This record gives sequence, structure tokens and C-alpha cells, in this order.
Amino acid sequence: ETERAVAAGLYQHAAAELDRRIAELIAAGRNLDLFGLRIGLAAREWALLRRLRLALSELRRAGRRLAREGGTPFFSVESHFCDVLSDGGFDIVLGNPPWVRAERLPARVRETLSERYALWRPAPGPFAHFPDLAVAFCERALELAATRGVIALVVPAKLATAGYAESLRRHLAQRCTTAVVAPLDETAATTFGAAVYPMALVVARAEPEAGARTETRLGPADSTHQVAQRVLQAEGPWVLEPDAATVARRLEHDFPPLARQWTPQLGVKTGADSIFLVADPLPGTRPVARGRDVARWEVMPRRHLLWTHDASGRPLAELPEATAARLAPFADQLQRRTDYHGGPVWQVFRIALAVVPHRVLWVDLAREILAVVPPPEIVPLNTVYGIATRSGADAHALAALLNTRWCTALGRITADPARGGFRRFNARVVGRLPLPHASAEQWAALAELGRRREAADTLVGELYGLDARDQRALLRLAPNPR
Repeated sequence: ETERAVAAGLYQHAAAELDRRIAELIAAGRNLDLFGLRIGLAAREWALLRRLRLALSELRRAGRRLAREGGTPFFSVESHFCDVLSDGGFDIVLGNPPWVRAERLPARVRETLSERYALWRPAPGPFAHFPDLAVAFCERALELAATRGVIALVVPAKLATAGYAESLRRHLAQRCTTAVVAPLDETAATTFGAAVYPMALVVARAEPEAGARTETRLGPADSTHQVAQRVLQAEGPWVLEPDAATVARRLEHDFPPLARQWTPQLGVKTGADSIFLVADPLPGTRPVARGRDVARWEVMPRRHLLWTHDASGRPLAELPEATAARLAPFADQLQRRTDYHGGPVWQVFRIALAVVPHRVLWVDLAREILAVVPPPEIVPLNTVYGIATRSGADAHALAALLNTRWCTALGRITADPARGGFRRFNARVVGRLPLPHASAEQWAALAELGRRREAADTLVGELYGLDARDQRALLRLAPNPR
């Protein structure tokens, strides 16, 4: 009976809060501007109002069901374990929380999570994403643990590198004793039936000691598989390869990140590949580069794109007859695309890399960084990243740099892992790579190697100042010969 009363009180409190927010939105829409006209609500505010009203309706239905049927409608740790929490919390919290991408969660759930959990926040940047659901479970586990209590969870390995987990990493490294952060191998991923690599995370809810060290492998303590916890307190991804981490930190200190001079960006997004891509060239099409079409130094297009923009990137005012005939039956579907916000329905999105004369492209998902300077007619799709440069020489020099084993190794340190030894070499990862200081002659030599499609490992190793020990540490992450 007490639990039901608590539940009823929670429902009433939540309903009152929803009523308040709905009233605030309606009042804001009824306000008058300087000309005495109603301001009204923007499209985003209308969408929020509809979600709030739907949530209130569902909440009231749940309240009526509670009054009619009785019984506790949900599990509450505070209710079922009030004696444990009144003593400070659990000594140990074990779990394998669900790994669910935020895009798969209903909008109301994402909104609730962002309000409830301080560490569940989107990463900054133009391609920001809300965190995986596992981030909220990590924060909840810490809430339930007593002071000096331990949480031990199996979480996605990408929490060590993803931008959206930055707040969680900072909290764990600076305010807790992070005993184990151990990405598991592909055998473990298969055992768990996971689509991404798992990671063992063991954290004590206690301030870290000055010399605290973090194990990066499961098993007996081994200094060769440890990093100082203070290293994890720096911004950015956690670097869990001790020897390579030393090299990466030095290079990060000595050289600026590549993104300081060039901006990595995604390729074109159609929002409807099945409509825009065709097997054979037609009037008004351009060959496309998808991740599967790009190798080191070369691109092999297998599909063509119905190109609906002019040379400057503006949508065409009128389509070629064949293109118009192909797209006409899909007008409604094209309007429903997430990125469509008005204008010609045949437009595609993020087209900057498709309309510049000089660019270098690389594959998003691969075991190594695979870079190429493509012909000008190629359109990169959004499984490919790229950089627009001012000259062909810069593009070829960047391709030569990115195709070195050193860049693959440094990229693999911070890239999100995937099955089969693959990594996601996204804009964040490549943008963090160190850009070596090079004279005009050295940069020209790098560009010439790129034009001839020859390995630049020796030259780039010299520019980075890599000694034999540095090279051995990096080659353990990128052992494949060029």
C-alpha cells in the first residue's frame, strides 16, 4: 500500500510538471509582438508541445490504471532497497546494461534522460550525437554505490573514445578511482553477441590517489598493461595502449592537430540512396565513392548518383528530363527526408566535398586509414570523409600523410572499435592527428610521393621525430606492411 501511494504521488508530481510546461509553451505562443500580433510557436516548439501532451495523456492513463488495479506499476530501487540506500548505498554494483544508440530511443525517452542524468549529454560539434543508453546506466550505477563502493560493468568499448562520453570519462577519471578499463577482444564480442566491442569497466566511488594506475587488461596486475589515471584525466579519448600513449602524447604536444588547418567533413547525404543511386551512368549522373569503393591511393566507383546541383552547389532550378522522370514518383518520400527543410525536393545534402576541385578522401569504417585523391567528377557519399584543400599539391601531400602506418596507428588509438578489427576513422579521429612541421621542400616531397602513390612512412617518421622505440610501439597497432 505504501509503494502504491508513493507511485501515485510520483504520477501526480510528474503530471503537475507536465501541466506547467504545457502552460508555459501556450502562454509563450499567445504573447504579442511589437505590432500587437501573436508571436505563435515555432515548428520545434509545436513538436515539443505535442510530445508533452502525449506524455501527459499516457501518465494520466497509468494513474487511472494504478487506482483501478492496484499494485506497484514499476520497480523502484529506492522503495525496494530503502534500507540499503539509507545506509549509504551498495558496496558492489554489477551489471551488463543495455547498449542502445540514442537514435533508436523515442524522443520523449531522450528528453527524459537528458533532464535526469547530468552525464547524458550530446557531444559538441556539427555531427553531435546523444550518448548510448549505457552512459545513463553508468551514472545510475554510481548513484547506487556507497562511498568507496565499486561498480563493475560490461559496456561498449566506444565509451572510451566517443565524443558523447566525454563527460562520463571526465567524471570517472577525476572523481573516482578507475581501476580497470579493459576493452575485450573479438572473441568476447562474439560471446556477448554484440555488434560492437565490449569493455570491462571497474570503478570505485572514491577520489583517486596521486599515483593511481588503471589496468587496461583483465587478469593479474601487470605494469606493462597499465596507464596512470592522471593520463585519463586529460580531455579527449582515453588512450589505453601504454607505449603508444607515450608517443601520442609527445606528438600531440609537439605538433598541432590536423583540424587546426583543415576541416574534415562527411561526404554527401542523399537521405534516399535507393532513389538517387543507379547502376549505370545516365545523362546528369556522376560516379559516387562509397566506403567499399575506396582503397589506398585509388577509388573504384560501382554506382552513379543522379546529380541535382549546379557547379556551385545550388540545387538545379530545372532537372534534366531523364532525372526528373526518375525522381517524380518519389516526391512525397523526398519531402519526408530528415534533412529536408524546404526548397526543391530533389536536392541532396552536405555537398561541399562534391563541388570543390581539390580534396582528399578516406574510408570511415576500415582497419587502416585508406586515403585517395579522387578525380573531380567523383561524388563522395557519407560513408566517406574528406578534406577540401586549396591546391592539388596539398591534397596529395595529405593523402601521403594519412596513408602512413603512423597515422593509422595514432588513429586506431582513439577510433571507436568495430567487429573484425575495424575502426571508425571519423572527422574527430583524423582531425586529432598531428600535423608535422614541414618546410616547403619537405611538403613538396610529400606531395610528390602522393602523386606517385608511394609510401611516405620514412619521410613522415622523420618529420614526427620517431625513434626506433616509438616506431615499435606504433607498429604494434599498425603492423601491416605498405
